[in-house]
Order: sequence, then structure tokens, then C-alpha cells
Amino acid sequence: MRVSMEYNPLLYSRTNINLSANQKTDVFFSLLEKSAPEQKEHVATDIWEELSRSHNIRNASFREIQEISAKLYKAGQISLFDHGMLTFEPMLAPPGSLKANLHMTSFNADGRKDWIAEYEQRAQSDLKTGNPMGYVQNQKVVEILRHLFNDLDE
Repeated sequence: MRVSMEYNPLLYSRTNINLSANQKTDVFFSLLEKSAPEQKEHVATDIWEELSRSHNIRNASFREIQEISAKLYKAGQISLFDHGMLTFEPMLAPPGSLKANLHMTSFNADGRKDWIAEYEQRAQSDLKTGNPMGYVQNQKVVEILRHLFNDLDE
């Protein structure tokens, strides 16, 4: 595993804010919508197009999702939170950890699945169980994945 010691102050700015309980909810949802600092437009367009051509998000392995997410994060197109949402897999936790299967749709025989459908199902499950924060988070991931799929069609 390679660890980078590079520090980008634009990605890790800190702000102290005192908010009431009602205001904290609004801030949380607005933070979910923000992503890493915007890069030059042509670089952003290139990474989305490149990933759309090289991967089929409707038939991808978990490893491909990890690669896609890492590239988008490195290019500053998604936030660290979004990257974590896309790559979190509790079944790969160390021995002795609590393991839960979050997958709502099945992998095919080749270990691939439709990731848009997966995260749509997760969002709907959150909505049904009264988890609005989970719903918003999963809908954000669906938007990211649809962007990859829509670039393929254009």
C-alpha cells in the first residue's frame, strides 16, 4: 500500500462554526453536496469521458468501482466522503470485526453488477426505514454513477 504525504490545503480547510441543532442538519446536507475543489474544466471532462469509455457502470466489479472512485477523487471530481461511500465494503473488514452485507442486488456469475441499480435500491431502503441522511448519501452516489453512464451515451 502506498501512502502519499502530499497535502493540499484546498481539500482540508477547517472552519469553526457554532450552530444551533436545527442549523446543524442544514449544514450537514449542504456538506454532502460539496465535492473536492473543482479542477480545470477540460481535465474534469476528460476524466469522466475516459472512465465512461473504459468501464460499464451497469456491469462492473467491485474492484472496478474502487478504481473509478479513486480516479474521480484524485481528479477532484468527488469528495472523500463520496469516495468512501463508493468503496466501503464491510465484508472485507479484518477478522473479529462486525461484518454486514450491505448489497441489495446480486452479483452475476462473473462478480459484476449494475451499480446504479444497487445504490438506487440502497436509497429506497433508507427512505422506507426512515433514514433520510442515508437516502441523501446514496442518491448522491446514484448521481455520480449516472453521470458516468450518461457520458457513455453522449
